[in-house]
Parts: sequence; structure tokens; C-alpha cells
Amino acid sequence: VVDKNAIITTFERSMQLDQSDSKSDKQALEDEKSRVEALEEQVQTLSQTSQAALENLDKMSSHARKLAKEVINMRKSLINHNATMDALVKEHERTAESQGAELARAVAAHQDLRREMEAAKEEMEAKL
Repeated sequence: VVDKNAIITTFERSMQLDQSDSKSDKQALEDEKSRVEALEEQVQTLSQTSQAALENLDKMSSHARKLAKEVINMRKSLINHNATMDALVKEHERTAESQGAELARAVAAHQDLRREMEAAKEEMEAKL
């Protein structure tokens, strides 16, 4: 013998459980959807941050290349300047040596002339 009331009660309980499960499933889905949306926002933010960092890195790299070129040009200029200064120093040294030799010859000629004048003076004094 089947108890109709028991069957109806069991059926009603089953329906309540299904509704309850359905509500908790819906809530779980809503929670999961919110979590996924939050993660998508984080991914978007990280993507934007990464893109900005890459752009900054590209700008810094370009600036570093420009600075490296400037340093190379300055180094070349300094090398040329040093070569020019070395050449000028050598030229001044040669000029100084040449002028020193000319000065030594002039001093010797002056001393010779002085001796000749002394000898001429003594010769004149002897004649007088």
C-alpha cells in the first residue's frame, strides 16, 4: 500500500531541495562571474601597465643610443684635440730649440764682436 501523503511530502521536499540547490547554484554562478570580472579587470590593468612600461623602456633605449652616439663623438673630438695639442707642443719644442740655437749663435757672435772691439780698443790705446 502506497501512502499518497508520504509521496506528496517526499515530492515537495525534493522540489524544495531542488529550488534550494538552484538558488545556491545561481549564487555560486554570480560569485564566480564577479570573480571572473575582477580578474579580467586585473588582467586589463596589468596589460596597460606592461604596455606603458614597454613604451618607457623603448624611450629609454632610444635615449641611451643617442647618449652613446654623443659620447662616441665627444671621444673622437677629444682624440682629435689631443692630437692637435701634441702637434702644437712638438712644433713649439722645435721652434724653441731653433730659437735656442739662434740665440747661442748670437751670443757667440756678440762675444766675438766684443773681443774684437776690446782688441781694437787696446790697439788704438797702444798707438796713442
